[in-house]
Amino acid sequence: MPLPFEPDLLVETLSTITEFSIGLAGFSGVAAAFMQRSSAVSELDRMRITFNICISLIPGFAAFLTLSLINAGLDQITVIRWGSSTIVAVLLTILALSPVIKSRAGNLQRFNPVALSIFVLAIVVNLPLQLYNSIVMPVSAAGIFVGGLSMILLVGAANFAGLLWQMLGYKPAQAQE
Repeated sequence: MPLPFEPDLLVETLSTITEFSIGLAGFSGVAAAFMQRSSAVSELDRMRITFNICISLIPGFAAFLTLSLINAGLDQITVIRWGSSTIVAVLLTILALSPVIKSRAGNLQRFNPVALSIFVLAIVVNLPLQLYNSIVMPVSAAGIFVGGLSMILLVGAANFAGLLWQMLGYKPAQAQE
């Protein structure tokens, strides 16, 4: 079976994902610090910040681990299968924790609708693709894996944008009746 990605391109792509992930988590931490200085931070805000830092670091950790295993001499296809299996486990964990998050957050309308839509879409699209990648392992396996990591980063970026939006004092528009 041919390699799904050119080795140099895969290494470069995974390195970029790792850097973006760390940067997003760092900026989320800075946003958290500013939020605490400006006013009292609610339980929902704490939860959103924690979620954003975690969701930002997960793709970076997965990409860094994949890079490490490839550099250690393991077969690229096997490593990508493990990576996709890890994404499946993370997404299933998030789904399992969703009722707890919903009960702590209360009304889901308090979340940014764009970030919430991207989150749901990322799980609905990403979970079956990564599961397929883990089991069937098509020739495009590395692309599916990298796309999955990118989807998770997109969720983190959307949530970070929502945090900034809130810090700037914008409120969601009320529905027209």
